[in-house]
Amino acid sequence: MDSLQMANYVTPWRESQEPLATTPIVSLLTYSFTVTDAATGVPIAGALCVLYSSTGGTGEGAGEYTNSQGKVSITPEWFSPRSWGVTKAGYISQGADGVPFDIVVALRSTTVMYTVRVNAGVGGNTTPRGTITRAPGTELTVTAIPDSGYEFSHWLKNGQTVESRNNPLGFLINQDNISINAIFSEEVPPTDNFIETYRGIDIWREAATSKLYFTYQGSRYVFPVNTSIGTVRRSIDELLEEAPPNGEPPNGEVWPIVKTEQVFDNTRLAPGIMPETLKHKTKNVDTSIVLGGQISYTVELVSSILTGCTFGIAWNGQILEERGFLITDPYGKVKTGVVDIPLGWIQPNNVLTIGLSHVPAMMNVVVANVSVTLGYSSEPDEDPPWGTDWKEWLRKNWKWIALGVTGLTVLIVMRPGRQPIIVIPGGGK
Repeated sequence: MDSLQMANYVTPWRESQEPLATTPIVSLLTYSFTVTDAATGVPIAGALCVLYSSTGGTGEGAGEYTNSQGKVSITPEWFSPRSWGVTKAGYISQGADGVPFDIVVALRSTTVMYTVRVNAGVGGNTTPRGTITRAPGTELTVTAIPDSGYEFSHWLKNGQTVESRNNPLGFLINQDNISINAIFSEEVPPTDNFIETYRGIDIWREAATSKLYFTYQGSRYVFPVNTSIGTVRRSIDELLEEAPPNGEPPNGEVWPIVKTEQVFDNTRLAPGIMPETLKHKTKNVDTSIVLGGQISYTVELVSSILTGCTFGIAWNGQILEERGFLITDPYGKVKTGVVDIPLGWIQPNNVLTIGLSHVPAMMNVVVANVSVTLGYSSEPDEDPPWGTDWKEWLRKNWKWIALGVTGLTVLIVMRPGRQPIIVIPGGGK
């Protein structure tokens, strides 16, 4: 068997010494086109209809012109068509991927133009504007431009409100004498949001910037974005030169059972050459009866090379308070405050963290006193004291632990063993 001939040819397998005469596989499928004028519905003769072997009107093509009935049938012989196209002078060409057996096409004349009138209401302008002509089936994009003090409201097309409020917006030109109107309305200045009244002073949030502020004796105090409400309260306390009583429930709430504990007592925070130092204490709380909590604190600047540090308080990893000491602050500067603990932050197991951060090696040192007040609806069955976080204890004492383990290992290795007993025949040792 010298050779076998096969593949894409209508020929059975058989032995052959010479190449066989073959017949290629041909497409015997017929596709029909019907082409009319989109405006009148009249059949269009002489429109070129083409079937293509690839998508997008590319590849090998097989084409024919429509007859007086606007019809033509095409049978491609060498490929299966994957796209089609129809062209005719004076009309907008059409085409698509995917080829049905009956293709009906309505061509739009390029000589017919539709009139579009674009106008703007009071308070703005549009681009484009005025009377415009566009070919049927095309899209006209209009942009509304509001004047100062106005804002874009909505579109009208032929007197009807357009559902989309997008600006700019594309309009399909599907008929003659279309009217498009941009409607504007006066801007309504945003209203600031009232937050609360604290110690007789109203605290507000600016609608435009989201900044908290309050007014006191004719002066307006505005705080940076994301400033906590606790920080604003502390500023009011400093202005009034007094802090609220220790453990006072917020917003006039009543706590039947109040328990206050000194958690950090004259605790020294000294980062030294490090960027920060942290201290942690833990507390278990019966969340079924807890009503809320407060933290009161005092922190005193003791020493530094160059003052400029921040004292912070966190509850379960969430920052509650930050107080900064400025470069100009003298030693002995004391800052105090009271901060509420959001009820949703109080968990069965809680961690209170205090810390001091600064530029490394500035040797800032502060002494902090922090107490926590928790309010309950009834006396808790168990009220364990604040304890040290064991993870912090390991971090703090790892050097001593390592030194102890090393020393114990050395003692075990160097410990003298028992002297061997040598037995000598005759009863001697």
